[in-house]
Amino acid sequence: MIGEYNGYDYFAIVSGEQISLITYNVNKKTEGFENKRDYYKKSISIDDPDLERIYDIHFFVRYNDCAESKDYWCVDEGRAIGANPDIELGRVVIDIDHDSKDSTWIQYDKGAAYKIIGLDECKEYFIEKRYIKKNGVRSKEIETMSVSKETFKKSMIMNRRKEL
Repeated sequence: MIGEYNGYDYFAIVSGEQISLITYNVNKKTEGFENKRDYYKKSISIDDPDLERIYDIHFFVRYNDCAESKDYWCVDEGRAIGANPDIELGRVVIDIDHDSKDSTWIQYDKGAAYKIIGLDECKEYFIEKRYIKKNGVRSKEIETMSVSKETFKKSMIMNRRKEL
C-alpha cells in the first residue's frame, strides 16, 4: 500500500488501526522515523491527521492477445517468477492462471504463464487506486483512471518500492 503522510509518499503496512510507514529514502525521513537496516520506519494511527491518503495501487492495460480472449489485463506485480520486465524501456508483464495456449507465453509454474509486452502494443492504460483513507477521511472508494502511456509509465516507476 501507499501512504501519503506530510506531503510524502511511503510504502505502508496496515495492521488494524496501526499504519507502518516505510521509506528507503533518507530525505523522506521526518521526525519520528526509526533507522532500521536499510530503511526507515514510523508507526502511526490510521486517524493521524497528517495521514492524508492510504491506498493500494494497481496498473491495467488494454491489450489484444492472439491466444487469450480477454483484452483487459492487470500488469503483473511480481508474481511471474523469472520475468524481467523493464518499465523504463516500456515493457511490462501480464500473466494468466492457467497453462499457456501458445508459444508466445512462458510457463513459469504449473497452471501459470506470463508474457512480456510493450506498452506500444497496448490500446489503453489504467491506474486503479483502492482507498482506505482519502483526503483525511476513511474511505472505501475505488478510483480507476484512464491515463496516457507516459503517465502510466511514470506512475509505475514512481511507485516502485525503492522510490518510496
